[in-house]
Amino acid sequence: MTKKPNNTIITASASFVSTPPRKANLVLKSIVGQDPQNAIEVLQFVPNRASKFVIKLLKQALGNASDQYKLTSSDLVVFQAYATKAGSSRRMRYAGRGRTQPYFKTTSHMTVVLKAKLTPTPQKPVSKPKKTVSKRTTTKKVNTKTKIK
Repeated sequence: MTKKPNNTIITASASFVSTPPRKANLVLKSIVGQDPQNAIEVLQFVPNRASKFVIKLLKQALGNASDQYKLTSSDLVVFQAYATKAGSSRRMRYAGRGRTQPYFKTTSHMTVVLKAKLTPTPQKPVSKPKKTVSKRTTTKKVNTKTKIK
């Protein structure tokens, strides 16, 4: 059973991705408003590590769209893309004098929302009434400030 693609929203999410949300959002915000297939092609050349996870996520969203709604990538647009903070794992770094210093590896939850492009309904052209152009007649100005002697 296929659903109607009117205002269709397709989501795909990935949990506990090993990239901080601040760095992931840089990549995710750059693809909003693009065609998903075009975004995948662009992201293949982005040197950021998060782009590999975003490519996987976009492919997952395209698979969801084709499976559930029978939509192709040309019918869709990236509506939203964001990353939120997931859990942090505590790690230690060796420091001087036999001590350790803690640091945290943060992970993120990524979400991509695709939306079906709305096809505009053809409208009848409205006929506007024609404007009538009136011809201006030039009138001769009479000088009334002249003195009569």
